[in-house]
Amino acid sequence: MATADTGFDRVAPFYDPLARLVFGNALQRAQQAALAGLPAGRPRVLIIGGGSGWVLGEVLQRRPDSRVLYLEASAMMLAKSRATLLHTTPDRAAQVEFRLGTEQDLRPTSRSTCLSPSFFSTCLSPAACAPFSAP
Repeated sequence: MATADTGFDRVAPFYDPLARLVFGNALQRAQQAALAGLPAGRPRVLIIGGGSGWVLGEVLQRRPDSRVLYLEASAMMLAKSRATLLHTTPDRAAQVEFRLGTEQDLRPTSRSTCLSPSFFSTCLSPAACAPFSAP
């Protein structure tokens, strides 16, 4: 399991307000637009670098029967995401597997129908993004 210091632990307490200050609602609008492409039914969704968990709530609202693997490199962001889920929709907690790590920690058995629209790829080199890119 990776314990890479991505720097997000340091900004976790104020990440969302800071992102809104810098980008307004643009990040959330981009994520909402990407979520419009979630497959119908009961998709297995992989969220890598979901931050404080806002996008997790959106996925579960749009696809209430989905199963989610929430992979986050920041222990503080992961804890914040779990706490948000338990506070807002505790009945959905069993549908989500929270895991500390990076894309390098994905197991071969971690199969997903789709990848979330988080911005983790902006933290990676082009070579590291290749496995997640369409051929």
